Formats: sequence, structure tokens, C-alpha cells
Amino acid sequence: MKKFCYKCGKLTENLENGLCENCRKDKNVVKVKLVLCTKCGKIKEGKVWKSKSIESFVKKRLKAKEINFEKRIAKTPKGIVNFEIKLEKVICLHCLKLASGYYESVMQLRGFSESEIEKILSKIKEPFFTKHIKRGVDIYFLRKPVAEKVARRVKKMFKNIEVKKSFELVTVKNGQRVYRNYVSVRKNEKKRTANRRGGNSKNKIT
Repeated sequence: MKKFCYKCGKLTENLENGLCENCRKDKNVVKVKLVLCTKCGKIKEGKVWKSKSIESFVKKRLKAKEINFEKRIAKTPKGIVNFEIKLEKVICLHCLKLASGYYESVMQLRGFSESEIEKILSKIKEPFFTKHIKRGVDIYFLRKPVAEKVARRVKKMFKNIEVKKSFELVTVKNGQRVYRNYVSVRKNEKKRTANRRGGNSKNKIT
């Protein structure tokens, strides 16, 4: 005798616990919620946005030893399960701040070639935006420590690098002064040439 599936309303004789075959399969599918930033591509894990692949995120969430991402099958401690990704596309807070022009620190690159600047930018993992000027490029970061951190990395990547730090008073909030950090990083080719000739050269960073 045919009966209606209580979930989809399909009329069938193959009912189990009030569900048709298709609805029973759907019930056994594990749904993984994934929040993805459409701007930077980071995935939200708890309260933190991380740079990782969707596959690695799903594998961690399911605690899977093995995963077939194309077939949506995972081998977990509880056995083989089918999974479905419930994707939510948003714009993370960092990208919203960048879009509005917000920043807390600036790194000023001077004396670098275009290819060297591209190499430096490719190594930066934090959110940033840039402004190209005649003397080089300014890189704007959301957090204060980032500019100094990247500057130290640049100093390891190239020779004859001079680093200078300064601060700018932005505002006074709740009686406390709020500063913005500036880090000037110059690749000093002239100094290197002078040293080879046995001379001295003083170059002012701008």
C-alpha cells in the first residue's frame, strides 16, 4: 500500500520511519557549514579567519582520516559518511576595513625595482592595500605590528636595507592618544656602490 513521505510528500510503497528512499539518504548526509570571505578567500574557523583550503577545513570538521572531495565521502572514526557543504559567502571584517580605507600601520618601500616590490607583496599574508608613488610604494596594514614584521622579513630578503620607524598621532580616544605606525624601508644602492669604492655615503630616507 502506497503512503506519502512526510518530508517531501512523495507517494511510494518504500517507506521507512515515514521517509522515502531519497529523504532517508538526505537524512544520513552530514552537512558542513562553511563561511567564506569573497574578497580574501579566507575561511572562518570559530572566531578566526584562516587561509586554508575548503578540503582541509571539511576534513578537520569531520575529523576524517581520508576524504574524497569530489564524491563528498569521508572516512571518519564513526565510519564512512556522505557530506554536503553549506556555503555562506560574506565579506570578513578585515576586508570591510580595507575597503573603507582603515589602517593602523604603513610600510614605505623606497629604492626597490617593480619586480622586487612584487616579490615582497607576494610574501605578505596579512590583509593590505597599496598606493604607488614616484619614489616607491606605500603598503597599508590593519594592525600596528604587521609593518615592522614585514620590514624585518624584507631586511632578510635583500642586502643594504635601512629601516626607520616613526609615529603619527591620529586621535585621542577615552583620554588616551592613538598613534599610527610608519616604517620606512629603503634599499640603499648608492651606499653599496660607495662602500665598494672605499667612500662613505649618507642617504636620507624619505
